[in-house]
Amino acid sequence: MAALIGLDIGDKRVGVAICSAGSFLAVPLTILERAQGRAEDAIVKLVTEHQAQTIVVGLPLDEAGNPTPQSKKIENFCRRLARRVDSKLVYVDEYASSEESREQLAQTRGRSALRARVDSYAATLILQSYLDSMGQAGER
Repeated sequence: MAALIGLDIGDKRVGVAICSAGSFLAVPLTILERAQGRAEDAIVKLVTEHQAQTIVVGLPLDEAGNPTPQSKKIENFCRRLARRVDSKLVYVDEYASSEESREQLAQTRGRSALRARVDSYAATLILQSYLDSMGQAGER
């Protein structure tokens, strides 16, 4: 089994999570700044470094499951990224993942830690959701 990388893509930052080869547990990895294409470069480096064959991207859909304006921005980012990596990109509904991560982190950490970690934790929830769905389907 190869590593998987999860992404929570925002306007300013990208939260990154990873599931190592042979594992079924997603963990926070890092937070990347989007300014000047740095996030794309860093993601390409992480994909190569961890030999990730799949990138799981949270796509914000509305309550009815329809794309949002932010969904289009994320899809554009991923099209650029797809030209630079050989990994398969998989979209999963990330509805409320950032809010859920804020709530869970607020219970365990202070406010400053919350701000610093919410993006990578949201990516962890996105990736874990994908892993759980693959486990139920008997895949990975």
